[in-house]
Amino acid sequence: MVGVIVLVFFLLNCTYTAKHYLAYERAELTVVSQRVGETIDPQERKQFNLFQGINDFKAAHFYGIEGGGCEIEILAAQQKFAAVNRDENTIMMLRDYIDRYEEIKESKERFEKKWEIVAYDALGFPVTKSEVNRYCHPAASWGCGIGSALFIIGCSVFAVTLLGLRTLFEPTTPAEEREQNIVLAVGTILGIATGAVVRTAIKSSDELKSIAFIKEAREPRVVE
Repeated sequence: MVGVIVLVFFLLNCTYTAKHYLAYERAELTVVSQRVGETIDPQERKQFNLFQGINDFKAAHFYGIEGGGCEIEILAAQQKFAAVNRDENTIMMLRDYIDRYEEIKESKERFEKKWEIVAYDALGFPVTKSEVNRYCHPAASWGCGIGSALFIIGCSVFAVTLLGLRTLFEPTTPAEEREQNIVLAVGTILGIATGAVVRTAIKSSDELKSIAFIKEAREPRVVE
């Protein structure tokens, strides 16, 4: 069982790659909100608290991506950056944020709850639970959880079998039957509990790795 869990952790660590995140076709220029139009300028950046991690910010444009998400083209004084966001709701979130900025600024928690925001990337854009789940591996956490449970339950069955060997040549007494039932019941309970704990631990680790992967993939890259 330990070997299976170690193997799954190894697979989880090896399957996070930015190649497919950055493989996309850029669509047309998108207006994220009528309040800013096609271009976010330095004044709007300051007004809506956007792109705070970019020095000498000049402008930003949003382009749709086939399949959902957007590419953000960022112009600075000396360089041009591109950042990709594959969350299919990112344009709607940004539009909601800008259109209701004054309201959201007073109660950011409601905005985060509405969109199920779990983290923010380097540009300050939300990372949502739905996108995190896209890059998680639920089969791995369930597999380890079930495997752990079956292992412990199997051990209890083996223990009951060993106890039963004593009765090969003698009839089983009521006390011995109770002892076997208790061992089996305790083993089953421990197995289920252990499986749940293992699944939760691996699921949490998987989600953290997924968030880290998304943040890394969204890092602005210099294009000029």
